Amino acid sequence: ALIREIARDLVNNRRGAGQTLIVGGPAIVHTGSGPLISQLIRGGYINKLFAGNALATHDIEQALFGTSLGVGLEKGLPFRHGHQHHLRAINAIRRAGSVAKAVEQGVLTSGVMHAAVTCNVPFVLAGRIRDDGPLPEVVTDVVTAQKRMRALLPGVEVCGTTMVFPNCSTFVAANDRVYQLRVLTLEGEAMGQSFVPMP
Repeated sequence: ALIREIARDLVNNRRGAGQTLIVGGPAIVHTGSGPLISQLIRGGYINKLFAGNALATHDIEQALFGTSLGVGLEKGLPFRHGHQHHLRAINAIRRAGSVAKAVEQGVLTSGVMHAAVTCNVPFVLAGRIRDDGPLPEVVTDVVTAQKRMRALLPGVEVCGTTMVFPNCSTFVAANDRVYQLRVLTLEGEAMGQSFVPMP
């Protein structure tokens, strides 16, 4: 029921004047959810994206090599030399000059970042000291990244984030409601039933 309510809020938001922001992490790619997020972007359900170097890097790795952290998403098996894939993905984008230029040049033909570029969805990639690369668009100054994010907030009525750890809450703001999403099982088998709405 909760997932249905969130989906209803996304649809209503799309029909109205509101915009939806996703603050995404690499778990989107690691879990194989990248194509779903791409579909939501292409369908006009996600209008803005905030992330770090990791989401973009592993999304591009998946698009170029079919892996995330060197593990094939189809069968969940590591690829030979797969540990190099994310670095090769970063280098491919750096050679192109940017994510947008890689899309323009036909280097990047699928994925979340491809969808964001082709659908004109603005994104901010905020960096940190441990980032590999990073990708050319990554803003490594945290104050500058925050300013860019704040500038994109007007018009956002629904905001969703990815969950990182079990027993760690994520809050999703949707119109007049705030949902607290909390994974209650390590396996996440009944993820939809494991979410607890805030009172």
